[in-house]
Amino acid sequence: KEKRDAGGTGELPSETAEVDDATEEHRRSTWLSYYIAEGKYEEALDLCVTQAEEASVAQKQEEARLLWLSYHEEEGDFTKALEMCVTAEEEAKIIALMSESEKAEAFVTAIKAYDWELATQLASTQQERDDLAGSISRVADMKKFKDAGDIEQALKLAITQQEEADILASQESKVTVEMTSPDGSGVAVAMVANNK
Repeated sequence: KEKRDAGGTGELPSETAEVDDATEEHRRSTWLSYYIAEGKYEEALDLCVTQAEEASVAQKQEEARLLWLSYHEEEGDFTKALEMCVTAEEEAKIIALMSESEKAEAFVTAIKAYDWELATQLASTQQERDDLAGSISRVADMKKFKDAGDIEQALKLAITQQEEADILASQESKVTVEMTSPDGSGVAVAMVANNK
């Protein structure tokens, strides 16, 4: 006589579990390969279950980055090549190939992104070095005021719409809660972080 499981599938529970595990592993492996082939490395990393798989994905990602870096360099698109750089040495190599106008444009982009290290490498005039020092100081002061809850002073230092939006968002993440004091004599106000 054939043993059947409670579901009537004709398979014993342990056989079903083995088939399901094998099927799931095949699906995971297939998706992992697909994401790597498509260059979707974050999704691939999410599917990794071993350090060896993670290392393999990281290696493929680095190979792709280096290919794109080389491609943009060969095409003379130094701005895009600079975006692919992850080391100061790579950045220095690309910067040396850039025209003065490309360096000036990349300098402004680095300042806007608060990429002080790259901006330092790109600064070629005293004016740019002064602008960099001023920007570092302005951003540090703006952050200090924002963190202290002095939104008015922080907004005075903001020079981009994104900075203003970030400052205002930090204010909106706090909620004022009024509570009656325990003895009923007055109202106490507390600031509570809004965990959105």
